Amino acid sequence: MKIALVQMSVSDSKVSDNVKRAEGFIREAAVQHDPDIILLPEMWSSGFVCEDWAAIADNETPSVLKKLVGWSEELDVSIGGSMITRRDDGELANRFYIVAPTGDVVEYDKIHLFPPMQEPEYLAPGDDRVHVMMDIGSVSGDDLEDDEDDSDENLAAQIESSEAEIDDDEDSDDELDEDELDEDEIDISEYYSDDQVETSLSICYDLRFPAMYRASAREGAELFLNVAAWPKPRGLALRTLATARAIENQAFLALCNRVGLSNDGLDFCGGSMVVSPLGEILLDLGETEGVGCVTIDHTDVADYRNSFDVLAGDVDGIDTFVDYNNEDED
Repeated sequence: MKIALVQMSVSDSKVSDNVKRAEGFIREAAVQHDPDIILLPEMWSSGFVCEDWAAIADNETPSVLKKLVGWSEELDVSIGGSMITRRDDGELANRFYIVAPTGDVVEYDKIHLFPPMQEPEYLAPGDDRVHVMMDIGSVSGDDLEDDEDDSDENLAAQIESSEAEIDDDEDSDDELDEDELDEDEIDISEYYSDDQVETSLSICYDLRFPAMYRASAREGAELFLNVAAWPKPRGLALRTLATARAIENQAFLALCNRVGLSNDGLDFCGGSMVVSPLGEILLDLGETEGVGCVTIDHTDVADYRNSFDVLAGDVDGIDTFVDYNNEDED
């Protein structure tokens, strides 16, 4: 699977400028690398000018999303990144979209909102983790809440939902297939496919919450995609956390971060990268704008987990599915 990262600067609130810049990078990535997916940073179309988010979500995000769908179809490549979005309930969300050449769209709303950048004041958090099942060579999507097998056989790939609830209550274990998971260990052998990659979506600050990634790994995730707007003062933390999430879950992780200055002078650190299950940095874009691409072999995940199965060592009630908010309740 070929993953391309677009590390770009973002002009806060100047959506048309950002769209033009992103289009140039997308076309460059598609022509030069022929990737399966191209990732853009978090809030790549608007930046973090919170007072402008509502107007951008209502007046500009829908048309930008249509452009993404059009580019995806034209260039025959899936494209992902997060944008400010108006939810059906009227709340605003930081939404990670992946659009496919088929016109299908997958959505993940950021769960862990970042207080220093005022996200909790303006945005509603997501409720669900989202998994995407990608075929090697392409990707397409189905309704993530639809478990029926009604997809078009001509689609290049089928996106399946795990949209697993993250309400870590006492029934959380029931969210997994009880035939595949018992109290002591997880049987990982049934999750893997030679021609599909189980992929989990996340955004920026989510990286600081390892239980989210562990739950996805236990459900078979082989690749984590994270789009970010991470500032330079904590650049080392970004690199360390991304590498840790890959190592501890024995999975690939692709991170696409913003670079450059915001309107208020905040410096975003770049450092977009792809990390192997062993913690090897396979791609690192440094601190400048640009495009990079790397090919990963997702079967390395199954091979590694089968030879050294760290996930099987999890102890339920200690390592996983702990309800920290209600731990004193019987």
